[in-house]
Amino acid sequence: MLQGISWGVFLGIISGALFLYFFILFITGQLNIKPSMLQRALEQNKNKRVWSAHAPEDSLRDNVPEIEEMAVFNEEEEEDNSSDKTFQALEKLASELQDTIAGAGENITKEELTSKLQQQIAAYPTLNVPAFKSAINNLIIKAASMDCNIHYSTEEANSFWA
Repeated sequence: MLQGISWGVFLGIISGALFLYFFILFITGQLNIKPSMLQRALEQNKNKRVWSAHAPEDSLRDNVPEIEEMAVFNEEEEEDNSSDKTFQALEKLASELQDTIAGAGENITKEELTSKLQQQIAAYPTLNVPAFKSAINNLIIKAASMDCNIHYSTEEANSFWA
C-alpha cells in the first residue's frame, strides 16, 4: 500500500498541510510575526502610491463660535447623571454589605448582624425603591446564609429598610 505513494506525493501532501496550518494560524491571529519581517514588508510598500481623502479646510471652522463656553441645560444628561449616581450608590452598598457579612463570620448573632446591616442601609435613603430593595434583600439573604449561617426571611429583610 505504501509502495504506491512516491516521495513527490508525500512532500506535496506535507507542504499542503503545513500551508493550511499556518494559514489558519494567521487568520486566527495566533501566528506571531517578528518585527524585522514587518519592517521589511513596510519598506517594500513605501514606494507604492497610497490614496487618501483630505479633511475640509480649517477656514470654515474658524467662523463657528465655540460651544464649550456656552452653558446648555439638557434634562436627559441630568437624568443620566442621577441614575449613574444611584447605580454607583447601589454597587457601593452591595459591596459594603457583602464585606460586612463576610467579615462577621459564623460567630455573630442574628441581632448583631441585623443592627449592622440596618445602619449601613440607613446611610443610603435614595435606594429605598422597590427594585433596589429587592435586589439588596436578595443579596443579604443569600450572603448571610452562605457566610454566617444565618437565615433571613423576605419579611425580615424588608424590615431593614424601616
